[in-house]
Amino acid sequence: MATRSTIGYETPDGRYRATYCHYDGYPSHMKGELLDMDREDVEAMVTTGWIRGGIRSMCGGRPEYFSDGGWEGARIDKERLTRVEEYAYMLRLDGQWVYVSYEHRDPQFLAENED
Repeated sequence: MATRSTIGYETPDGRYRATYCHYDGYPSHMKGELLDMDREDVEAMVTTGWIRGGIRSMCGGRPEYFSDGGWEGARIDKERLTRVEEYAYMLRLDGQWVYVSYEHRDPQFLAENED
């Protein structure tokens, strides 16, 4: 069974622009890669399309996409972050990564010292 996730970034209007990641979306897999990404990296990933696997995929450490571009990313509100996927990772405007899950609806910081 896939551990699905949403990955995105906060926009100035308080909403998010995000894309879907089909598997390997659990925090211990995503954390290291997400913490190494800057806002430009995240925006590029979101606008490329839906991700087939986790960030560290079989494609040389880059995501493998279902599509080849042309996706603008879904605009979603905070209330919808985990209605479908098990985890949602968002890069806030202040540069901090947070995530929510089915078990933790309040945003948790994706800190380097956590597993």
